[in-house]
Amino acid sequence: MNIKVGWCVAIAALFFCAASTQAKTYVVGFSQSDTAESDWRKANTESFRDAAKALDINLVFRDAGGNTDVQRKQVQELIDLKVDAIALAANDVKGWDEVLLKAKEAKIPVVLADRTIELLPENMNKALYVAWIGSDFRYEGRAAAAWLAQETGGICNIVEITGPPDSAPAIERAKGFREVIALFPAMKIIASKPGNWREEQSKEVMKEFLNDEGSNIRAVFDHNDNMAFGAVDAIEERKDLGLKPGSDILVIGVDAVHHGFELLMQKKLNALVECNPLQGPIVLKVVEEILSGRKVPPVIYMEESVFTQLNAAAAFPSRKY
Repeated sequence: MNIKVGWCVAIAALFFCAASTQAKTYVVGFSQSDTAESDWRKANTESFRDAAKALDINLVFRDAGGNTDVQRKQVQELIDLKVDAIALAANDVKGWDEVLLKAKEAKIPVVLADRTIELLPENMNKALYVAWIGSDFRYEGRAAAAWLAQETGGICNIVEITGPPDSAPAIERAKGFREVIALFPAMKIIASKPGNWREEQSKEVMKEFLNDEGSNIRAVFDHNDNMAFGAVDAIEERKDLGLKPGSDILVIGVDAVHHGFELLMQKKLNALVECNPLQGPIVLKVVEEILSGRKVPPVIYMEESVFTQLNAAAAFPSRKY
């Protein structure tokens, strides 16, 4: 059973408005993948900190800085600290079996936040985590491709700047995007390379694409907003090509953070597929429910939308990240 979009907003509002009724102050470990990677991740971290204060939870925060080996060690540290529960935003999809088995042995429930993981076949039925709360990454890729197909009439040469190859959002967004463009024979990905969620790295990738393909590029699909910002900078710096982001080259991002909206309104970006980072209140309330002995849905999706140059100005004043 899934809690689909729409429910999450009501749930989050209820959690923040209602006083906590727990008998003790729970100690919850939050293992973040890399707060510094993007504006999205910063908002995600702050949502956990704010929710912990609102729910009177002692949040033990660990940040892996984008290093999966470090993150596994940090999760083990949380187990050794005997926290009541762990929220895990996994840096990569694989390699979590051993430490999650140790968490289960210690009777510490784990909730996955944002990122999904892949367990070994022999561990898939061992309930190594209780629930996953996050975005439908494959839908995000499909939504980006559907907008692009509509905008271009299904005729488009595309370059793609992806997240880290082993991260769940990059894997699923790429799959979803390709599922849709496969329906349009004249939509082709002519180049694809990781930008690893980073603005400067994405800028360098886009420079390579422009050197290799130039005006052959009609659109760039960036797997997050910060990489879209880098792509815009790279296009604008290549004045010799005479190409403008948002018109000559369509630019799509995923996140829908404040600066992304600013660039939409400046018509330098064309579309943002929302990936809602404000997961903290839902994740931590789910943790409370688990620790109180109540059942929770195994999958909870965040509420999300698609924004374009047409609706950005109207939506911008109500944005929280």
